Amino acid sequence: MSNEDKVAEEMAELVLDAYRYALENNMDITSREDVTKIVKIIRPEIQKNVDINVLIEGLVAFDRMTKTQKAKRRSVN
Repeated sequence: MSNEDKVAEEMAELVLDAYRYALENNMDITSREDVTKIVKIIRPEIQKNVDINVLIEGLVAFDRMTKTQKAKRRSVN
């Protein structure tokens, strides 16, 4: 696995974990403050290395994709 693949995999895991935490704790994935808090809680060891703006973009994209897939499943049923 290349370094780029490893970084992408770690970011994907962070997005999933942060998204799940935000949902469970009614936090705003578009709020820099909330996302910073989430990272401090779920991955304190990497908090200084995370680009919060990039993470927010990933969270918003994942949220949009999730809602699109949910809507597609509803229209099929």
